[in-house]
Amino acid sequence: AHVDGNFATHVRAPVPRPSDARGVMETLRRMTVEVPQLEACGVDDDDAVLRGIEAVSTSAHAHVSLSRVFPITYERVEAMRAALKIGLLECEATTATFNAARVFLNDDETRVFVAVGFREHASDAENVGKADLVKIIARVNEVCASMGLPEYYEDPEPHASLAWTAPADEETVGILRRLAREADVEWTVDIRRIVLDVSGLPEKTV
Repeated sequence: AHVDGNFATHVRAPVPRPSDARGVMETLRRMTVEVPQLEACGVDDDDAVLRGIEAVSTSAHAHVSLSRVFPITYERVEAMRAALKIGLLECEATTATFNAARVFLNDDETRVFVAVGFREHASDAENVGKADLVKIIARVNEVCASMGLPEYYEDPEPHASLAWTAPADEETVGILRRLAREADVEWTVDIRRIVLDVSGLPEKTV
């Protein structure tokens, strides 16, 4: 629950829009045919250029989440940023190739997200960059734990969420998972910057 004085915060790696990624927009368009209520993630409230799924490639902001969303007071923001800077010193810039469409639910299973991530049960050689991202998430977890904040999910599956809808009813989730299994996608992203995203404040590069 929200507490006055707390800001919803998370750690993320910004990535370019998937305009030229193989199969990504085609997959989202196919999903929208069967689930027309899908909306693009990461569209600013005042950015009404395009509200449909095409906003993913035009006006949406994509990112790879490296932490859960957690509450933090304004007074702790700079301490969090400094701790992350130290904790991530040994993590180098990397390149990841997302090779699968994935479907995820939020913690209370009220929203369903369509993402691009890595194939399940595949080797590190097939899932290029996954091991590097998991290492970064582990370092972020250490910082969160040291500050009494929740850690990321066990056995993390790094991904970039591109679309969402609610409610996450069984039929909708089933349709999206079927179309995700049928998808042929490939999206290579450079992970060059990590930011601390605090609601209502400008993002802070770590």
